Amino acid sequence: APIPEDEELRYQALVDTGLLEHPPVRLFHETAQKAANAFDVKFAQVSLVASDWVHTPGGLLVRKDEDAETAGLPRDQSICSYVVSDGVELVVEDIARDPRFADNPTLAQAGVRSYAGVPLKNCKGQVLGSLCILHDEPRAVSADELELLSEMAQELMEGLQEAASKSSLPRTE
Repeated sequence: APIPEDEELRYQALVDTGLLEHPPVRLFHETAQKAANAFDVKFAQVSLVASDWVHTPGGLLVRKDEDAETAGLPRDQSICSYVVSDGVELVVEDIARDPRFADNPTLAQAGVRSYAGVPLKNCKGQVLGSLCILHDEPRAVSADELELLSEMAQELMEGLQEAASKSSLPRTE
């Protein structure tokens, strides 16, 4: 994915949240589980896109050799990087038919065949990462489903901001 023009500011905003150092793994896991259940998919995750690594703490797509808190993948192998780059939702109904992702070894190893992700934006509109659902079969996503996923992402960001204001979690501003 191309790097956004405001990458330095975007990345600094992510660092300033403290989410990379102290991710609320339980909250992210609960959000991922809620999304997977709502959309009847195998996987879901909250992705925080750093400069060269996509952190997926608490996600449902964790390799056996990974710790839930430090899970992730290289940015250049992550579909979520496109969500961050473009700042909008992305739906890939069949990864095997999309030339951007068909040869992606990380997705192939995990058996991921479909993806839908929406941006996680802070209160200034900067995209810090994504909330995404993934499945092991091709899958279409309706406009209503995409709207629901966006609402879930917004609820997550509002929850992080509220918790940060109470000093129990890092700030999302």
